[in-house]
Amino acid sequence: MTTSKIRCYLALLLSAIIFTATSCSIHDMTKSNKTNEVRKSPNDSREYKTLILSNQMEVLLISDPDSDQAVVSLDVLAGQIHDPKERQGLAHFLEHMLFLGNEKYPEPDAFGSYLSSHGGSSNAYTAYEDTNYFFSIQNNYLEGAIDRFSQFFISPLFDFTLVERELNAVNSEHTKNINDDRRRIHRIVKFASNQDHPFSQFGTGSIESLKNSDQDYNALRKSLITFFEQHYSANLMKLVIYGKDPVDKLEKLAKTYFSPVENRQLEKKSFSDIPLIADSLPRKISIKPVKEMRQLRLSFKMPSYREYYASKPTAVVSMLLGDEGEGSVLAWLREKGWAASLSAGGGFGTQDFSFFNIDIGLTREGLKHENEIIQAIFQYIELIKDESDLERYFNEMKRMAKIGFQFKEKENPTDFTRYLAANMQEVPVRDVAVSRWLYESYRADLVADVLTHLKPGNLQIVSVSADAKTDSTEYWYGAQY
Repeated sequence: MTTSKIRCYLALLLSAIIFTATSCSIHDMTKSNKTNEVRKSPNDSREYKTLILSNQMEVLLISDPDSDQAVVSLDVLAGQIHDPKERQGLAHFLEHMLFLGNEKYPEPDAFGSYLSSHGGSSNAYTAYEDTNYFFSIQNNYLEGAIDRFSQFFISPLFDFTLVERELNAVNSEHTKNINDDRRRIHRIVKFASNQDHPFSQFGTGSIESLKNSDQDYNALRKSLITFFEQHYSANLMKLVIYGKDPVDKLEKLAKTYFSPVENRQLEKKSFSDIPLIADSLPRKISIKPVKEMRQLRLSFKMPSYREYYASKPTAVVSMLLGDEGEGSVLAWLREKGWAASLSAGGGFGTQDFSFFNIDIGLTREGLKHENEIIQAIFQYIELIKDESDLERYFNEMKRMAKIGFQFKEKENPTDFTRYLAANMQEVPVRDVAVSRWLYESYRADLVADVLTHLKPGNLQIVSVSADAKTDSTEYWYGAQY
């Protein structure tokens, strides 16, 4: 790809952005709220209030008079990264077990039956750093549901008679996902990382990984209790209650039912002192998929930029690399007949590290030209590094984000609530509803730092195709690589 084509593209892209955007600031798109400082869209009529309970649990309350359902989500800062090496998948297994009875409501189906009889439902997911529990129900029955839900985190039974049943459920979940290429690829990337870093572990869990050759289930149950006591603490939990009632009534529910959750005064765990990848880079991992797919990923490990959410240091680079317009990298690859799609941006990330990924959907012909494709992308990255004024792109993205936020449609209450609870773990509650759209200050130093990591010496290539030459098989998914 020639330098002149790339420079022409940069000019065309900026012109297109300027044409479609109007000038304004992030402060124009939010309005103050009398009860708190949560920033929101001018078109958002919902009332927000924040508080911290006596046990240091942070709470966000949202009153929506137009909502026909109430939703609650609690996010705890305990996930796959915290699994003990001898019981991989334990955080996920614990998520399952918390639904199955507590001292106040010992019946395994007490919560589910209450929800289903009042138009509600529940679910949960275990992510890398956190676990999120959520439910919805008709507004008139919110208090009864909250009463039952809060007991998950106050007095869980971990009923011995249910351990085997739920272990089989976790195992079935893993078995169902074995042929999911997305999971298989991610698993191989994790396995190829430093085996001393918890990122390398098998987070979903199975009978084999959880029982760890124990002959009975007593040891597993004890591990569940230990994990709960070591990682579940009110000061590491974020709670969102969304309902039709006024915020004062929602506040009373939060204080009454969630204040008894124990505050063990735990601290966030960090693994920043352990190298994420022990082997030298660059390197290439070839993977044979289950389904027909051809993908080339250029992946660069870098620090976490999570705290800089209002500056979004990867945004300009992502936008320039991922654009599909005339003169772009993708347009050039399509002209060559080598690629059908290209996306770029922050991939998997935690408070300690992140990845910047460039994903290219290849044609059959493109498989023969991987080196030339990689060379073209690095040429383009060098042009971005040489660009004297990247801030102008940031400013136009900021204007476009303002427009998108101001006119966005009202979110589904369940999706919105669980997103907010999880996002409260990452950003101050004041910005939890607007952080995606915040472009407050351009940080040239942070953008330069991002670009320093986009170099061949920091590159991990992941090539996925049916033609991949492999010599190994990943243990948990049986994927060839």
